[in-house]
Amino acid sequence: MRLLIGQQADRRLVRAIYARLGAAPEVQQVVDLPTMLTGTDKVLVCARAPSVL
Repeated sequence: MRLLIGQQADRRLVRAIYARLGAAPEVQQVVDLPTMLTGTDKVLVCARAPSVL
């Protein structure tokens, strides 16, 4: 378990976020999904996904 602030979130969490976003009907595809630990229980997520709206 990595606790260094600024590190990418755990791969399992990133995959879960990717799957959740990909399952949303308004999202065509997830292009980019950078994450960053900002604390022991906080993750910053910045998803880039073109929408169909």
